[in-house]
Amino acid sequence: MSLQRLSLQSYFEGIREEISSINVVLLLVSLFVAIAVIVLFAILKKRKKSFKWDTRLLTYGSACIAVAFVLSFIKLFPLANGGSVTFASMLPMLAYGYMAGPIWGIIAGLAYAVLQYLQEPFFLSLPQFLFDYIFPFMALSALSGIFRTKNKHLNIYLGFALAILVRYFCHVFAGIVFWAEYAPYNPVLYSFVYNSFVFVDAIPCFILFSIPGVQKLFKRK
Repeated sequence: MSLQRLSLQSYFEGIREEISSINVVLLLVSLFVAIAVIVLFAILKKRKKSFKWDTRLLTYGSACIAVAFVLSFIKLFPLANGGSVTFASMLPMLAYGYMAGPIWGIIAGLAYAVLQYLQEPFFLSLPQFLFDYIFPFMALSALSGIFRTKNKHLNIYLGFALAILVRYFCHVFAGIVFWAEYAPYNPVLYSFVYNSFVFVDAIPCFILFSIPGVQKLFKRK
């Protein structure tokens, strides 16, 4: 009986490994497709003369991604299951999205999302990867600069709030759908409460970007 159980366990582990290898292939393919779509969209925009490859924005983007990645290692309060409260690690991506706009923000956000995954790689499935990494971290820089009214402060705070909220709800959705079995109580309530660390992380972002000198570093054209 024990040998039979062992053989069945080995059989299911083999299936799990095959599924994992397929997931990795799907992940690579999806990343390739996403990058290809972004590049194609940028080329089309460039032809319309409404989008230009800007060395300044490219340099700022690289620097913001690097700074945000370094700040994400400074964990003030580590949480269970991989979460943590950091010190303003979202600010460089939010600020860059505000300055550069959605198109550059999408490109930078995708790169930052991949780095976040590599920091603590844990892959269940492609949808889980998208809602835990790609969508929430792309939202930070893709949506923070979406408002362009005459009121600069309104643009900043509304853009930051929208980006942070979208990130929050992406994590909440992932928690309910993919991590429910790890919840100590009601998965829906737990996911809303657990992922509220995003708002704690956001407080220093709003405070620091309220400083005029910081805003000047990310002045819009």
